[in-house]
Amino acid sequence: MSVYFVKPAGMPGPIKIGYAAHFGDRFRKLQAGSPIPLEAMRVVDGTAQTELALHRKFAAHRLHGEWFAPCADLLAFIAEPAEIELTGNLAENTHAGLIRSIGIAEFAALLGIPYSHANTMVTRNSIPVDFWPGLIAALKPLGTEISMETLFATRKSERAAA
Repeated sequence: MSVYFVKPAGMPGPIKIGYAAHFGDRFRKLQAGSPIPLEAMRVVDGTAQTELALHRKFAAHRLHGEWFAPCADLLAFIAEPAEIELTGNLAENTHAGLIRSIGIAEFAALLGIPYSHANTMVTRNSIPVDFWPGLIAALKPLGTEISMETLFATRKSERAAA
């Protein structure tokens, strides 16, 4: 299993951060779907959780989906990958902040819900209670510890502020 960094050949970016069980097969599929030649910048051992952590780490440079601007931090990471920090917290102390810190697409994937539902949760600044146990369970392997109490307290403070 691999995490890979791919970009258009001869160009600085954009850079795709992806995950594949078999990189060679995945690269051939990416190339077949691309109107321009692609090149692999680096391939490292990793999991889907590693890919998610990288998407979170470089979220400020996301252009679209899994494609990122070739910023200095990302290029340095690709040149010599550091250990990926899989920790997090309830960003902005709101439900919307938590979703944004994970990334809306990644949040939707973690819970197995459509992107539009996750986006609605951001808009409403509320993660329905029914999703809390699944969210807690999905985040734990990523090193993000969140509790029912924290989600409840955040929900309570959001409602008091409204």
